[in-house]
Amino acid sequence: MRFITSIFSFSLSFVTLSAELAQGNKMPGVEAPLRDWQKFATSKGLYSDIVNTGIAKQPQIFLLARLPELLPVDVDRSADRTPPGTPPKGLIIRVTHFTSPEGLFSLLNSNDPIMQVAKKHNLAVLTFTTETHWQTHRSYDQINRWEQQEQDRNFDRLAASWRQGVMKMVSAFNIPAEGFLMYGYSRGAHYSHRLVLREPRIFQAVHVHVGNSYDRPNLGASDVVWLISTGDMDRGEKNALQFYRNCARMNYPAIFQRSRGLGHSQSARTISMAAAFFEMVLTRRQELADEGSKSLTADVSQSIRQEIQSGEFTGDYWNERVLRGSLGGTIADEFQIPLPTDAGFLKAWGSFRE
Repeated sequence: MRFITSIFSFSLSFVTLSAELAQGNKMPGVEAPLRDWQKFATSKGLYSDIVNTGIAKQPQIFLLARLPELLPVDVDRSADRTPPGTPPKGLIIRVTHFTSPEGLFSLLNSNDPIMQVAKKHNLAVLTFTTETHWQTHRSYDQINRWEQQEQDRNFDRLAASWRQGVMKMVSAFNIPAEGFLMYGYSRGAHYSHRLVLREPRIFQAVHVHVGNSYDRPNLGASDVVWLISTGDMDRGEKNALQFYRNCARMNYPAIFQRSRGLGHSQSARTISMAAAFFEMVLTRRQELADEGSKSLTADVSQSIRQEIQSGEFTGDYWNERVLRGSLGGTIADEFQIPLPTDAGFLKAWGSFRE
């Protein structure tokens, strides 16, 4: 009943949308109060919320979400028998460098491969505003202990507030409260991996791209599937690779990828790789659910971990190519990245021939 009520309220927002636009309803200015942005979100049929954090650097987080029925993408769903009004099957979270809600609306209206994955699998998409809570270009072991402790205290509080706000939305729309997928870009990469390290039980997979400041991995996040990507022209390349190495040493199901000619930016290939990564994880999750798995998050991670450790496919991150079996041994040790076996992801990761 709660979900039906929520969908009804969204339907009402669409009914009022044309009337509000006819009256000159426009996007608020960048400096507009968050309450104005919340009203604007409602007029567009989007979910929004303002989360109070108690942190001086970012006293409020603006959450913005789009339900599957509203995703603006053209995807062939002829084989999808999901009945209208069915609660979302999960949640994709996209984290960027946007400090104002303005950019968030454009993000949710995009027609990129990540949004197509969300539409295909009946997933809600959430994004939110961010601020910098750490020293850029410096990871946990590159600052003094006092700075590290202060950053940890603040972000612990921030993560707890963020989780409370997200769980409020998840509860309202009957979205499963675990198995989340997250893609973080730039400051969003800094933000997203820190959230996963603090709240690992609600995540299935995370892709962090061109981050340059990383936290210390912990055992609690070893059941999350990780993709860490960067560019050879990005200043944070070395820190990204070191974070991957640290994760691999702790037996994370982790993957590293570096794109030639890429600086501190994301490309169409980056987004396609994120989509292929999520598609791989979602497909594996459905397969294991069909087999009767009672611990989906752990079982998916273990399945992908075993593939990575099998040695069937090895990536040469320096030359962006994938080699099969014993040919992987021809790659210089420092450039070897063990990979899972999903063909779609391997093609997105680098040069690969089936």
